[in-house]
Amino acid sequence: TTVDRVVVPSGWTFLLREDFSAGNIHFYYRIASSEGADYTIANNSASRTGFILAYSNVSHFHSISIADIQENTAAGTTHTTPAVIPRSSSHTVISIHATADGTTTWTPPTGMTERVDIQGNGLSISASNVGGSGLSSVSKTATSSASVIGISAIVLIQSIRDFTKNEVKFLG
Repeated sequence: TTVDRVVVPSGWTFLLREDFSAGNIHFYYRIASSEGADYTIANNSASRTGFILAYSNVSHFHSISIADIQENTAAGTTHTTPAVIPRSSSHTVISIHATADGTTTWTPPTGMTERVDIQGNGLSISASNVGGSGLSSVSKTATSSASVIGISAIVLIQSIRDFTKNEVKFLG
């Protein structure tokens, strides 16, 4: 039996891990006052792809407002995140969609800006974001280029004020 392990650098906090038939997904986050360092994230799988999204003006006290994940168990081209209710009226919505098919491309949810669309290592991942306001239920749907079983996750980051995206770093 192979144990699926991911070793992250010190200073990163575990948020969420889920295992599904379409693969597994790990979420970690880090609050930093400044960056510039390169990070090495070790794992025991050749089929692993990752990325880092960086945001500024994020609350240091309650940075992750809420996170949830689900598997879309029937093959299809629409992949919807669970619905979540924001805990604050000023937040950033991050929608993440993945499949174990390494050739699928993604169209981001309506109104969202795609930050990542990776194909390779037997995986296909997309991450998009949009500023949010209000306390209404939030759910996002991305479209895949192929009919596949996928994983959809939503993460809400609590903002100090309107967010500004900084950079994307690719791993893997």
